[in-house]
Amino acid sequence: MSHFKNLFRSRITLLFFTGVILFMLAACSGPAKVELKTIFFPPLPDEPRVQYLTSFNSNGFLNKEKGKFRLIVTGEEKEEADITIDKPLGIAVHNGVLYVCDMHQATVFIIDAETKRFESIKGNAGPGALKKPAHVAVDDDGTIYVSDTVRREIMIYNAAGEFIRAIGKDLEMKPFAVALGPENIYVLDGQNNNVKVLDKTTYKLIREMGVGTTPDDTIWRPFNMAKDSKGNLYVTNIGTCKVLKMDVDGHVLLAFGQQGDAPGMFARPRGVAVDDAGLIWVVDAAFQNVQIFNEKGRILLSFGDPGSPAGSMNIPAGVAITKDRMEYYRKFAHPDFDVESLIFVTNQSGYDMVEVYGFGTLKKSSTLRSSVKPAKSDAPAKPMVAPVPAIKSEPAKPADSAKPADSAKPADSAKPDKTKTDDMADPIDSAKPADPNTSK
Repeated sequence: MSHFKNLFRSRITLLFFTGVILFMLAACSGPAKVELKTIFFPPLPDEPRVQYLTSFNSNGFLNKEKGKFRLIVTGEEKEEADITIDKPLGIAVHNGVLYVCDMHQATVFIIDAETKRFESIKGNAGPGALKKPAHVAVDDDGTIYVSDTVRREIMIYNAAGEFIRAIGKDLEMKPFAVALGPENIYVLDGQNNNVKVLDKTTYKLIREMGVGTTPDDTIWRPFNMAKDSKGNLYVTNIGTCKVLKMDVDGHVLLAFGQQGDAPGMFARPRGVAVDDAGLIWVVDAAFQNVQIFNEKGRILLSFGDPGSPAGSMNIPAGVAITKDRMEYYRKFAHPDFDVESLIFVTNQSGYDMVEVYGFGTLKKSSTLRSSVKPAKSDAPAKPMVAPVPAIKSEPAKPADSAKPADSAKPADSAKPDKTKTDDMADPIDSAKPADPNTSK
């Protein structure tokens, strides 16, 4: 009898320790991988043009095993810490390399997925120390220009990230964004509501642009600026809910948008980018999406709207587009979706600090095409527009005076939930812009 009792106890003990070992192995392996369905914008059965690919908030996305590696430091084993992104705003891409401004950590992260490079800009110390980097632009030779709203200067670093010099302190400006031409530097001045044109060699002020007489030709409470391949500048304005397109001499070529809740309207326009085809990509922090316009300012599509199981934006701020070195991110695309370009969007809240989307088309041979609605032959195809969250405010009416009317300002109902931290809320640092009539 005692023999059977001992045998029973031995089996119970064996089962107990087997369970403990299995539990520990499961814990070490991390959470189970959740397979998410493919997220298209617009969703099937409409013809998809954008697919959500992936997102990241640290260098861990470059190597999923990172964090399990251990470094030997002074004879002790220590787990390698991830480099995390805290509060991103401006973003640029040059030759497939990402440059992300982190306002809270006062740095610019340089990210190359192909080489698994993820580092803070080297010259961010001493005279080159950043305080509140808002936006970044990279020249053809790799020189990095960063607009710093606390230093009130443009910080310049070489292609290796080493500090060269700071410019613009004498201009009494608040640089929200910077763009580059062959001979000039364009600085979006949020304090004086204009674009300052500086000589790229002497750094001297050449002229100022963007002071007009109506909301259609006046920069008012700007947020961001981009340049297209022809040298034209695009400025997003929170004060008028418009995007202004200007040539290098300051002539307004196009103004589109107004306050409202319909596709093509804005509540809080922020980041802007222009791709090689001339498509204009505009971030809206209130709608929490990106709207795509053609070169005439006609709405084509929006994506990233709240409600998707993945790919939804959370107080988005910056946008950048590239066709360079896309292979790392293409692996996240549906096999039947041809990615023609990559779109990177920064979020100021939530877990997904940088989201990556692919812009493209379904392959002609795709089996998914069987579920796509054919376009009506007797009517032009409707713009592929995702629903925009409703806001109660009425669309803004253009003012007759030089200063855009107060009605052009976004209503409180158009603003994101204030429980979410939004450092760059309309506009950067909540700075009150000067009256255009008194601007320098």
